[in-house]
Amino acid sequence: MLIVPSVGKLDHCLEELLYIAENDILGDVAEEKEVDKIASKMKETRKVKSFETLKLISQSITFSTHALKLLSHINIHIQKPLTPKKKVRLEKMLDHIAQGLECNPSAESDQLFIFAHGLIQDSISVESLKSQEGCEIQTNRLSIRDISYKGNSTTPQGSKNSHLTAVFALGVLHNRLKNMKLDKKDEQLLSMLDPFVSLLGDCLNSKYEDVLSGFRCLAPMIKLPLPSLEAQADKIKILLLDIAQKPGNANSLLVQSCLKLLTVLLRSTKITLSHDQLHMLIQFPVFIDLQTNPSPVALSLLKSVVGRKIVVHEIYDVVLRVGELMVTSQSEPIRKKCSQILLQFLLDYHLSDKRLQQHIDFFLTNLRQGSY
Repeated sequence: MLIVPSVGKLDHCLEELLYIAENDILGDVAEEKEVDKIASKMKETRKVKSFETLKLISQSITFSTHALKLLSHINIHIQKPLTPKKKVRLEKMLDHIAQGLECNPSAESDQLFIFAHGLIQDSISVESLKSQEGCEIQTNRLSIRDISYKGNSTTPQGSKNSHLTAVFALGVLHNRLKNMKLDKKDEQLLSMLDPFVSLLGDCLNSKYEDVLSGFRCLAPMIKLPLPSLEAQADKIKILLLDIAQKPGNANSLLVQSCLKLLTVLLRSTKITLSHDQLHMLIQFPVFIDLQTNPSPVALSLLKSVVGRKIVVHEIYDVVLRVGELMVTSQSEPIRKKCSQILLQFLLDYHLSDKRLQQHIDFFLTNLRQGSY
Protein backbone atom coordinates (compact mmCIF):
# COMPACT_ATOMS: atom_id res chain seq x y z
CA MET A 1 0.00 0.00 0.00
CA LEU A 2 1.38 3.39 -1.03
CA ILE A 3 1.49 5.87 1.84
CA VAL A 4 0.94 9.53 1.00
CA PRO A 5 3.86 11.61 2.36
CA SER A 6 3.19 14.37 4.85
CA VAL A 7 2.80 17.89 3.49
CA GLY A 8 6.15 19.53 2.82
CA LYS A 9 8.27 16.39 2.95
CA LEU A 10 8.81 16.47 -0.81
CA ASP A 11 9.54 20.18 -1.12
CA HIS A 12 13.32 19.75 -1.08
CA CYS A 13 13.33 17.25 -3.95
CA LEU A 14 10.45 18.62 -6.03
CA GLU A 15 12.63 19.54 -9.01
CA GLU A 16 14.15 16.06 -9.19
CA LEU A 17 10.77 14.34 -8.93
CA LEU A 18 9.27 16.55 -11.62
CA TYR A 19 12.21 15.86 -13.91
CA ILE A 20 11.76 12.09 -13.53
CA ALA A 21 8.00 12.27 -14.16
CA GLU A 22 8.44 14.61 -17.10
CA ASN A 23 11.07 12.37 -18.70
CA ASP A 24 8.84 9.33 -18.28
CA ILE A 25 5.86 11.06 -19.90
CA LEU A 26 7.40 13.41 -22.46
CA GLY A 27 11.14 12.77 -22.64
CA ASP A 28 13.54 10.09 -23.84
CA VAL A 29 12.03 7.42 -21.60
CA ALA A 30 8.61 8.05 -23.14
CA GLU A 31 10.05 7.71 -26.63
CA GLU A 32 11.74 4.43 -25.75
CA LYS A 33 8.48 3.03 -24.43
CA GLU A 34 6.89 3.67 -27.78
CA VAL A 35 9.36 1.36 -29.51
CA ASP A 36 7.52 -1.93 -29.94
CA LYS A 37 10.53 -4.15 -29.32
CA ILE A 38 11.31 -2.46 -26.01
CA ALA A 39 7.68 -2.21 -24.91
CA SER A 40 7.11 -5.92 -25.44
CA LYS A 41 10.05 -6.97 -23.25
CA MET A 42 9.13 -5.31 -19.95
CA LYS A 43 5.70 -4.91 -18.38
CA GLU A 44 6.90 -1.65 -16.79
CA THR A 45 6.83 -0.05 -20.23
CA ARG A 46 3.21 -0.91 -20.92
CA LYS A 47 1.73 1.68 -18.58
CA VAL A 48 2.85 5.15 -17.51
CA LYS A 49 2.72 5.49 -13.72
CA SER A 50 4.10 9.01 -13.66
CA PHE A 51 0.67 10.62 -13.99
CA GLU A 52 -0.29 9.18 -10.60
CA THR A 53 3.12 10.23 -9.32
CA LEU A 54 2.34 13.82 -10.28
CA LYS A 55 -0.92 13.60 -8.37
CA LEU A 56 0.87 12.33 -5.25
CA ILE A 57 3.51 15.05 -5.54
CA SER A 58 0.82 17.72 -5.91
CA GLN A 59 -1.02 16.65 -2.79
CA SER A 60 2.19 16.47 -0.76
CA ILE A 61 4.03 19.75 -1.45
CA THR A 62 3.58 22.94 0.54
CA PHE A 63 1.00 24.76 -1.55
CA SER A 64 1.86 28.35 -0.69
CA THR A 65 5.53 28.05 -1.65
CA HIS A 66 5.64 25.30 -4.27
CA ALA A 67 2.35 25.32 -6.22
CA LEU A 68 3.69 27.48 -9.03
CA LYS A 69 6.85 25.38 -9.27
CA LEU A 70 4.70 22.39 -10.21
CA LEU A 71 3.97 24.04 -13.54
CA SER A 72 7.50 25.14 -14.40
CA HIS A 73 8.48 22.02 -16.37
CA ILE A 74 5.13 21.81 -18.14
CA ASN A 75 5.28 25.44 -19.23
CA ILE A 76 8.58 24.80 -20.98
CA HIS A 77 6.80 22.27 -23.19
CA ILE A 78 3.75 24.50 -23.69
CA GLN A 79 6.00 27.10 -25.32
CA LYS A 80 7.13 24.58 -27.93
CA PRO A 81 5.20 23.23 -30.93
CA LEU A 82 3.24 20.20 -29.75
CA THR A 83 2.23 17.06 -31.56
CA PRO A 84 -1.35 15.93 -30.83
CA LYS A 85 0.01 13.07 -28.70
CA LYS A 86 2.20 15.36 -26.60
CA LYS A 87 -0.63 17.82 -26.14
CA VAL A 88 -2.89 15.08 -24.82
CA ARG A 89 -0.17 14.00 -22.39
CA LEU A 90 0.37 17.56 -21.18
CA GLU A 91 -3.36 17.94 -20.59
CA LYS A 92 -3.37 14.68 -18.65
CA MET A 93 -0.40 15.85 -16.56
CA LEU A 94 -2.17 19.10 -15.72
CA ASP A 95 -5.37 17.23 -14.87
CA HIS A 96 -3.56 14.97 -12.39
CA ILE A 97 -1.82 17.95 -10.81
CA ALA A 98 -5.21 19.64 -10.39
CA GLN A 99 -6.60 16.52 -8.74
CA GLY A 100 -3.64 16.36 -6.39
CA LEU A 101 -3.91 20.01 -5.38
CA GLU A 102 -7.53 19.50 -4.40
CA CYS A 103 -6.40 16.75 -1.99
CA ASN A 104 -3.53 18.83 -0.60
CA PRO A 105 -4.22 19.68 3.07
CA SER A 106 -2.11 22.84 2.83
CA ALA A 107 -4.15 24.24 -0.08
CA GLU A 108 -6.45 26.55 1.87
CA SER A 109 -9.33 27.92 -0.16
CA ASP A 110 -8.19 31.55 -0.03
CA GLN A 111 -4.71 30.65 -1.33
CA LEU A 112 -6.11 28.31 -3.96
CA PHE A 113 -8.53 30.96 -5.25
CA ILE A 114 -5.69 33.47 -5.56
CA PHE A 115 -3.59 30.88 -7.38
CA ALA A 116 -6.38 30.03 -9.85
CA HIS A 117 -7.39 33.66 -10.39
CA GLY A 118 -3.85 34.70 -11.28
CA LEU A 119 -3.33 31.84 -13.75
CA ILE A 120 -6.66 32.37 -15.49
CA GLN A 121 -6.15 36.10 -15.82
CA ASP A 122 -2.61 35.72 -17.13
CA SER A 123 -3.76 33.23 -19.75
CA ILE A 124 -6.79 35.26 -20.83
CA SER A 125 -4.63 38.38 -21.05
CA VAL A 126 -2.13 36.58 -23.29
CA GLU A 127 -4.91 35.39 -25.60
CA SER A 128 -6.45 38.86 -25.72
CA LEU A 129 -3.13 40.52 -26.47
CA LYS A 130 -2.32 38.05 -29.23
CA SER A 131 -5.58 38.99 -30.93
CA GLN A 132 -4.82 42.71 -30.77
CA GLU A 133 -1.88 43.51 -33.00
CA GLY A 134 0.25 46.40 -31.90
CA CYS A 135 -1.22 46.61 -28.40
CA GLU A 136 1.14 47.00 -25.48
CA ILE A 137 1.35 44.11 -23.04
CA GLN A 138 -0.60 44.88 -19.92
CA THR A 139 1.39 43.92 -16.85
CA ASN A 140 -1.06 44.98 -14.18
CA ARG A 141 -3.27 42.10 -13.14
CA LEU A 142 -6.27 42.05 -10.86
CA SER A 143 -5.92 40.26 -7.57
CA ILE A 144 -8.19 39.03 -4.88
CA ARG A 145 -8.21 41.12 -1.73
CA ASP A 146 -5.47 43.41 -3.10
CA ILE A 147 -2.89 40.62 -3.38
CA SER A 148 -0.58 41.16 -6.36
CA TYR A 149 0.53 38.43 -8.72
CA LYS A 150 3.51 40.36 -10.07
CA GLY A 151 6.50 38.13 -10.49
CA ASN A 152 4.42 34.97 -10.19
CA SER A 153 3.32 34.63 -13.80
CA THR A 154 3.75 31.11 -15.12
CA THR A 155 1.79 31.57 -18.31
CA PRO A 156 3.93 31.07 -21.42
CA GLN A 157 3.94 34.27 -23.44
CA GLY A 158 3.18 34.00 -27.13
CA SER A 159 2.52 30.26 -27.20
CA LYS A 160 -0.51 29.03 -29.08
CA ASN A 161 -0.98 26.48 -26.29
CA SER A 162 -0.91 28.99 -23.45
CA HIS A 163 -4.65 28.47 -22.99
CA LEU A 164 -3.85 25.08 -21.42
CA THR A 165 -2.82 26.97 -18.30
CA ALA A 166 -6.28 28.56 -18.09
CA VAL A 167 -7.94 25.18 -18.59
CA PHE A 168 -5.83 23.79 -15.73
CA ALA A 169 -6.69 26.70 -13.42
CA LEU A 170 -10.38 26.40 -14.26
CA GLY A 171 -10.16 22.73 -13.34
CA VAL A 172 -8.53 23.61 -10.01
CA LEU A 173 -11.28 26.15 -9.31
CA HIS A 174 -14.06 23.78 -10.34
CA ASN A 175 -12.73 20.97 -8.15
CA ARG A 176 -12.74 23.24 -5.12
CA LEU A 177 -16.21 24.67 -5.80
CA LYS A 178 -17.56 21.16 -6.26
CA ASN A 179 -16.12 19.88 -2.99
CA MET A 180 -16.79 22.80 -0.66
CA LYS A 181 -19.96 24.11 0.93
CA LEU A 182 -21.01 27.35 -0.76
CA ASP A 183 -22.63 29.24 2.10
CA LYS A 184 -24.59 32.29 0.95
CA LYS A 185 -24.02 33.90 4.35
CA ASP A 186 -20.24 33.44 4.41
CA GLU A 187 -19.06 36.98 3.65
CA GLN A 188 -15.40 35.98 3.44
CA LEU A 189 -16.18 33.31 0.86
CA LEU A 190 -18.33 35.71 -1.16
CA SER A 191 -15.55 38.31 -1.16
CA MET A 192 -13.09 35.73 -2.52
CA LEU A 193 -15.42 34.49 -5.25
CA ASP A 194 -16.72 37.87 -6.41
CA PRO A 195 -13.64 38.76 -8.56
CA PHE A 196 -14.15 35.55 -10.52
CA VAL A 197 -17.49 36.68 -11.97
CA SER A 198 -15.95 39.18 -14.37
CA LEU A 199 -12.96 36.94 -15.05
CA LEU A 200 -15.08 33.92 -15.95
CA GLY A 201 -17.21 36.18 -18.11
CA ASP A 202 -14.04 37.06 -20.01
CA CYS A 203 -13.38 33.35 -20.49
CA LEU A 204 -16.56 33.20 -22.57
CA ASN A 205 -14.79 35.39 -25.13
CA SER A 206 -12.09 32.79 -25.65
CA LYS A 207 -11.69 31.12 -29.03
CA TYR A 208 -10.70 27.90 -27.29
CA GLU A 209 -13.59 25.61 -26.44
CA ASP A 210 -11.67 24.16 -23.48
CA VAL A 211 -11.46 27.60 -21.86
CA LEU A 212 -15.22 27.86 -22.19
CA SER A 213 -15.30 25.21 -19.47
CA GLY A 214 -15.63 28.29 -17.28
CA PHE A 215 -19.35 27.44 -17.59
CA ARG A 216 -18.85 24.83 -14.90
CA CYS A 217 -17.46 27.37 -12.47
CA LEU A 218 -19.96 30.13 -13.23
CA ALA A 219 -23.07 28.03 -12.62
CA PRO A 220 -22.63 27.59 -8.83
CA MET A 221 -21.42 31.19 -8.44
CA ILE A 222 -24.51 32.62 -10.12
CA LYS A 223 -26.62 31.12 -7.34
CA LEU A 224 -24.69 33.15 -4.74
CA PRO A 225 -25.37 36.81 -3.79
CA LEU A 226 -22.16 38.12 -5.35
CA PRO A 227 -21.99 41.93 -5.74
CA SER A 228 -20.51 41.80 -9.26
CA LEU A 229 -23.17 39.49 -10.59
CA GLU A 230 -25.88 42.03 -11.37
CA ALA A 231 -23.40 44.21 -13.27
CA GLN A 232 -21.96 41.26 -15.22
CA ALA A 233 -25.10 39.18 -15.78
CA ASP A 234 -26.23 40.95 -18.94
CA LYS A 235 -22.75 40.70 -20.47
CA ILE A 236 -22.64 36.98 -19.66
CA LYS A 237 -26.09 36.50 -21.20
CA ILE A 238 -25.03 38.17 -24.46
CA LEU A 239 -21.85 36.09 -24.66
CA LEU A 240 -23.80 32.88 -24.07
CA LEU A 241 -26.22 33.71 -26.87
CA ASP A 242 -23.33 34.60 -29.18
CA ILE A 243 -21.66 31.24 -28.53
CA ALA A 244 -24.89 29.31 -28.95
CA GLN A 245 -25.73 30.82 -32.34
CA LYS A 246 -22.32 30.36 -33.94
CA PRO A 247 -22.37 28.16 -37.06
CA GLY A 248 -21.64 24.53 -36.32
CA ASN A 249 -22.64 24.76 -32.65
CA ALA A 250 -26.34 23.97 -33.16
CA ASN A 251 -26.58 20.67 -31.30
CA SER A 252 -23.21 20.57 -29.58
CA LEU A 253 -22.53 20.01 -25.90
CA LEU A 254 -21.29 23.59 -25.87
CA VAL A 255 -24.77 24.88 -26.73
CA GLN A 256 -26.26 22.62 -24.07
CA SER A 257 -23.91 24.19 -21.53
CA CYS A 258 -24.85 27.68 -22.73
CA LEU A 259 -28.55 26.99 -22.34
CA LYS A 260 -28.06 25.48 -18.88
CA LEU A 261 -26.15 28.53 -17.70
CA LEU A 262 -28.70 30.87 -19.28
CA THR A 263 -31.41 29.02 -17.34
CA VAL A 264 -29.54 29.57 -14.07
CA LEU A 265 -29.08 33.26 -14.96
CA LEU A 266 -32.80 33.76 -15.55
CA ARG A 267 -33.65 32.04 -12.28
CA SER A 268 -31.04 33.72 -10.10
CA THR A 269 -30.67 37.27 -11.45
CA LYS A 270 -32.86 40.10 -12.69
CA ILE A 271 -31.83 39.82 -16.33
CA THR A 272 -34.41 39.32 -19.01
CA LEU A 273 -34.43 38.47 -22.70
CA SER A 274 -35.35 41.00 -25.35
CA HIS A 275 -37.90 40.08 -28.01
CA ASP A 276 -35.11 39.63 -30.56
CA GLN A 277 -33.08 37.43 -28.21
CA LEU A 278 -36.03 35.23 -27.34
CA HIS A 279 -37.05 35.04 -31.00
CA MET A 280 -33.53 33.88 -31.87
CA LEU A 281 -33.50 31.39 -29.00
CA ILE A 282 -36.72 29.72 -30.07
CA GLN A 283 -35.24 29.14 -33.52
CA PHE A 284 -32.58 26.85 -32.04
CA PRO A 285 -32.92 23.18 -33.10
CA VAL A 286 -33.53 22.10 -29.48
CA PHE A 287 -36.82 24.03 -29.57
CA ILE A 288 -37.77 23.32 -33.18
CA ASP A 289 -37.26 19.57 -32.63
CA LEU A 290 -38.92 19.58 -29.22
CA GLN A 291 -41.57 16.99 -30.08
CA THR A 292 -39.34 14.58 -31.98
CA ASN A 293 -36.29 14.94 -29.74
CA PRO A 294 -37.35 16.44 -26.40
CA SER A 295 -34.50 18.13 -24.56
CA PRO A 296 -34.63 18.50 -20.76
CA VAL A 297 -32.25 21.45 -21.11
CA ALA A 298 -34.59 23.24 -23.53
CA LEU A 299 -37.60 22.57 -21.30
CA SER A 300 -35.81 23.90 -18.22
CA LEU A 301 -34.91 27.09 -20.10
CA LEU A 302 -38.46 27.42 -21.41
CA LYS A 303 -39.78 27.03 -17.87
CA SER A 304 -37.54 29.90 -16.76
CA VAL A 305 -38.68 32.05 -19.69
CA VAL A 306 -42.35 31.39 -18.92
CA GLY A 307 -41.68 32.04 -15.24
CA ARG A 308 -40.37 35.50 -16.16
CA LYS A 309 -43.48 36.15 -18.32
CA ILE A 310 -41.39 37.07 -21.36
CA VAL A 311 -43.67 37.45 -24.36
CA VAL A 312 -43.05 36.94 -28.06
CA HIS A 313 -45.52 35.60 -30.59
CA GLU A 314 -43.60 32.33 -31.02
CA ILE A 315 -43.89 31.42 -27.34
CA TYR A 316 -47.58 30.62 -27.83
CA ASP A 317 -46.79 28.13 -30.58
CA VAL A 318 -43.97 26.55 -28.59
CA VAL A 319 -46.30 26.01 -25.63
CA LEU A 320 -48.74 24.19 -27.92
CA ARG A 321 -45.94 21.77 -28.80
CA VAL A 322 -45.15 21.43 -25.09
CA GLY A 323 -48.78 20.41 -24.52
CA GLU A 324 -48.52 17.74 -27.20
CA LEU A 325 -45.28 16.50 -25.67
CA MET A 326 -46.93 16.32 -22.23
CA VAL A 327 -49.33 13.73 -23.65
CA THR A 328 -47.10 11.81 -26.05
CA SER A 329 -43.76 11.56 -24.21
CA GLN A 330 -42.85 8.19 -22.69
CA SER A 331 -40.62 9.90 -20.12
CA GLU A 332 -42.26 10.84 -16.83
CA PRO A 333 -39.74 13.65 -16.04
CA ILE A 334 -40.42 15.17 -19.48
CA ARG A 335 -44.19 14.95 -18.99
CA LYS A 336 -43.91 16.51 -15.54
CA LYS A 337 -41.75 19.39 -16.80
CA CYS A 338 -44.19 20.00 -19.66
CA SER A 339 -47.18 20.11 -17.32
CA GLN A 340 -45.39 22.64 -15.09
CA ILE A 341 -44.62 24.87 -18.08
CA LEU A 342 -48.16 24.64 -19.39
CA LEU A 343 -49.73 25.42 -16.01
CA GLN A 344 -47.45 28.44 -15.48
CA PHE A 345 -48.23 29.67 -18.98
CA LEU A 346 -52.00 29.38 -18.58
CA LEU A 347 -51.89 31.20 -15.24
CA ASP A 348 -49.63 34.09 -16.22
CA TYR A 349 -49.97 34.79 -19.94
CA HIS A 350 -52.74 36.75 -21.59
CA LEU A 351 -54.75 34.50 -23.90
CA SER A 352 -57.32 35.50 -26.47
CA ASP A 353 -60.66 33.69 -26.33
CA LYS A 354 -59.64 31.68 -29.38
CA ARG A 355 -56.33 30.52 -27.87
CA LEU A 356 -57.91 29.75 -24.51
CA GLN A 357 -60.57 27.64 -26.23
CA GLN A 358 -57.82 25.88 -28.18
CA HIS A 359 -56.17 24.78 -24.93
CA ILE A 360 -59.49 23.75 -23.35
CA ASP A 361 -60.38 21.64 -26.40
CA PHE A 362 -56.94 20.03 -26.25
CA PHE A 363 -57.43 19.01 -22.61
CA LEU A 364 -60.97 17.73 -23.19
CA THR A 365 -59.92 15.69 -26.22
CA ASN A 366 -57.11 13.99 -24.34
CA LEU A 367 -59.28 13.41 -21.27
CA ARG A 368 -61.83 11.60 -23.45
CA GLN A 369 -59.11 9.47 -25.03
CA GLY A 370 -57.67 8.66 -21.62
CA SER A 371 -61.02 7.43 -20.35
CA TYR A 372 -61.26 4.63 -22.92
